[in-house]
Amino acid sequence: ILIHKTIQFKMLQIPDLHTIEAIGVSIATENKGRKQMLHIISLYVPNGQLCDGDELAQLYSTDKNNIILCGDFNARHKDWETNCLHPNRSGRMVADLIEKENNLLLATPPNLGTRQCPKTLKYTTIDLALMSPHLAATAEISRGPYIGSDHFPIHVKLKTIPSQSFSRPPSWNFNIADWNNWNESLRKTIDSTDFFKTGDPSQKYKIFYNALITANQNNNIKIKKFTKDMKAEPSRAWWNVECKKAVAQSRKARNACDPKRGGINCETNRAAWREKERKKKETIIKAKKDALNIHIKDLDPRSSPQKTWNFTKAWIKGAPAPDLSSSPLRDPKTGQQTTDLKERANILAHQYDHSYGITPDNPRLEEFIKRQMTSNEPNELNSKITDQELKYGLSNLKSNAMGQDKVHNMMMKNLSYDNKKRLLHLLNNMLQTAHVPHDWKTAELPRLI
Repeated sequence: ILIHKTIQFKMLQIPDLHTIEAIGVSIATENKGRKQMLHIISLYVPNGQLCDGDELAQLYSTDKNNIILCGDFNARHKDWETNCLHPNRSGRMVADLIEKENNLLLATPPNLGTRQCPKTLKYTTIDLALMSPHLAATAEISRGPYIGSDHFPIHVKLKTIPSQSFSRPPSWNFNIADWNNWNESLRKTIDSTDFFKTGDPSQKYKIFYNALITANQNNNIKIKKFTKDMKAEPSRAWWNVECKKAVAQSRKARNACDPKRGGINCETNRAAWREKERKKKETIIKAKKDALNIHIKDLDPRSSPQKTWNFTKAWIKGAPAPDLSSSPLRDPKTGQQTTDLKERANILAHQYDHSYGITPDNPRLEEFIKRQMTSNEPNELNSKITDQELKYGLSNLKSNAMGQDKVHNMMMKNLSYDNKKRLLHLLNNMLQTAHVPHDWKTAELPRLI
C-alpha cells in the first residue's frame, strides 16, 4: 500500500490467516466536516477453492462502520459475473458474507472484467471491492488501462477527502524544568501507591507512567504549542527566469510534434524540438554554474553553516533517486561484474552463508537443553537487568522524538538515583513476567520520507 506522505495513517493489526494474505491501514479522513478513520484492507486469496469464510469475517470485524475490503479475491459468482454458472468456494464465501452483514455492500459493478485470461482472452471479474454502505453509495469504480499484467488496475474514487496534518508532533517544554522537584514529585506519587506490593506488571507500569505525567503537571512542564504554518521549501538555487522560459519553449516545441495536442509529427517539428531541448540544457547548465560561483564568492568563514546547508538542499531538490544497480559486484564463480539485483543478492547470500549442512545432534547439548527447559531458574538471557546496564542504557538515549505515550527521553535521563531504582524494579518485573505494555505493541516508527 503506497500512501502519500502528507496523509495521516497508521498500520492495522491484521490477524494471522492461513488462506488469505492481507495488509491494512487506517487513514484519517474528513466527510461533511466530520473527521473519522477509514480502514482499508488489501487482500489476496491465492486459491479460490480454499478460501475460509471465518477468516473473511475476521478481516471485516476490524471496523464494520467505515471499511473497505478490496483486492484479488479469486472469487467467481453470478452476483458480480452474470455468466458464471459454477461459483467457486471464494465466491460463495464472499456472497454469504455480503448477505449476512447489513453494513457491507459490493461496490464492484457487474461484469467489470478485472482479469483477462492470456490463453482464451476472456474476461472474468475476480477483483472485488467491498465497502460500508455509505461509501459504496457514492463510490465510482472503473477499470484502468492494460499495464502488462493479466489483472487490470481498478480505480476507486470515494466522496471523502483525506485529513492532512502539517503540524509538528507534540513535545514537552523543559526550559523551566526543576528536576529536583520533579523527581521528588515522582517519588511521592509512586510511594503513595502499591507499586512495590502488587505483582501485576501492567499495574506497576500504569503507576510509573501516571507518576511521570503527574510530575510534569505538578512542575508546570507543559506541551509546546507549535504554529500550524509550515515554511515553504526553498526554490532551486539555480532556477531563474531564463530557465523557466527555456523549459516553456521546449514543451511548446514538443507539443507541436504531438498529434494528441493538435501538433504534426514531421521532421521539421522534431528538428525544432531538438533545438529547443539543446538550448534548454545549455541555459540550465549555465544557470547552475553561475549560481554556484555566486555562492562560493559569498562564503564567509564567520557566517553560519546553515547558509551552506540551505543552499545544498535547494541545489539537490528534484535530483533523481540513486540507482540501486549502480554498484556492481564481482561474481566469484565467473569473475565477471554484475548489476543484476537477483545475482547480487545470491552473491551476498553465498558470501555470508557459513552453514554447511545440518549440524549433527550433540548428546551433551541435548541434555543441557532438556535440563534448562525444566528449570525454574532464569537463564542468562533472562537474568535481571543490573544497575550498570540501566545506567549505560539511559546514558545512550539520543533521540529527542516523543512517542504517543508522551514519555520523553529527557525525563528518563534526569531520573534521580532513587527513581532509577524504581524504574529498574519495573523493568525487571516486566522481564520476568514477559509483560509488554499495550502502547509499546502499537508503537509506530516515524516515516523517513
